[in-house]
Amino acid sequence: MPEKTKGIDDLEKMPEFLCGLWYSPYVKIYSIGGHNRIAEVSTYPRAYKDTTPHVYTEDTPFVVNEGDLNHRIDGEMVYRDRRGIYYRVGEEATHYIDDPLPGTFPLWLESEALPFTPDLEKHEFPIDKIPGPIKSLVEAHQKSGVAFEKLPEEAITAMRENIPTGKITLACKPADSDKQIIRIKYQKVF
Repeated sequence: MPEKTKGIDDLEKMPEFLCGLWYSPYVKIYSIGGHNRIAEVSTYPRAYKDTTPHVYTEDTPFVVNEGDLNHRIDGEMVYRDRRGIYYRVGEEATHYIDDPLPGTFPLWLESEALPFTPDLEKHEFPIDKIPGPIKSLVEAHQKSGVAFEKLPEEAITAMRENIPTGKITLACKPADSDKQIIRIKYQKVF
């Protein structure tokens, strides 16, 4: 039996859902195999670029442990500080001012509190930050409450025509929230 093609309905059940990457405050991309992608696009900003320098602000002494080892000398792993001094496990070293903090920090941070001005006549979804040109838009869903509902073929056809403009526009319905999210499944051109 052939494997079922992954679609928007399956996204939250896939491990790829945990690995989406932000490309702008409005666009998050999920790679679902090969050229296939799902873009989650909102009418409002949901993430911001973290420009905070993640560095030590004062000289900080510490005891070297296994996780600090970063250099090999004569087959032995040691910690080498930025001044070129070597330390072994258990010895006291110093993280100097402006040394990077340990660990990794996300470039984009999600926040639902970012300010925006809603458009009362139409929902505009900016797609100009989606990396690589969109080869073919296959499927589209719009968030309704907590679930995503499939959009009709006419709406998908209109979306395909809007791709060169860098935004997808949908008409506002009376009951719509100001904050709208769509997911589109497409193929990326490499």
